Amino acid sequence: MNLPPLSAPPAYRWRFSDFLLVWLAGLVTSLIGTAIGIALGIGGSLEDLVSNVPPELLFWVALPAQFFGMLLALAWVSQRRGSGNFTTDFGLSIRPQDSAFLFLGMLLLLVLAFALTPLAELLGSSETPQATTEAITQVVDIPTQIMIVLTVAVVTPVVEELTFRGLLLRYLEERMPPRRALVISAVLFGGFHILGTSGTAGAIIAMVQTFLAGLVLAYVTQKSGRLSRAIFIHGGFNLITILVLFFVPDLGI
Repeated sequence: MNLPPLSAPPAYRWRFSDFLLVWLAGLVTSLIGTAIGIALGIGGSLEDLVSNVPPELLFWVALPAQFFGMLLALAWVSQRRGSGNFTTDFGLSIRPQDSAFLFLGMLLLLVLAFALTPLAELLGSSETPQATTEAITQVVDIPTQIMIVLTVAVVTPVVEELTFRGLLLRYLEERMPPRRALVISAVLFGGFHILGTSGTAGAIIAMVQTFLAGLVLAYVTQKSGRLSRAIFIHGGFNLITILVLFFVPDLGI
């Protein structure tokens, strides 16, 4: 019997249903957290949700609950089908020497914002593409702004890279050539990010922007074999978005 060498990569058994489970777990825990938040009177009353989710409820309750659910589901998938180690199973690592990739993420956002300006003008869209970015522009208190930075620029990159590049991209790479896996993962990354958009124009812009960002993140992950650089790029991308929305909201990045 021929045995693989000890240096051989682990045999993954990821399924697309694992990816959907992680996403659904985040959705369910977000809804539960939102319901609890409403019951406790955080961010206003139930009537406030008719037009939009109050920023306090979104950033202090809904998003943290969503990411908690996603991490629980990722841990379950890792224990059930992998080694139980996020580094081994999903390539999770945070390497300080990769922190320079924060600036690449900032540059990526600026380039995409500039490149997509003609598309936004063609579509006649003056809307902020995503509901989350719209909510950020409404925040003026310092504690919530700090929470936004921690949630959107720190936690979001880690959880989304684990889900889309750590789990989904590896699932696709097991079943098709790397380039096709890269493109499909970017399409799904873009597709899932249009769920919180307002209007057709906003959805198109968000889809194109996140698809192109997803290509870069998947390419960097494939080249490095770990998530560290993608996490920093994602963090820089989100961080400059937050800073622009805090200080120059009229730019509508």
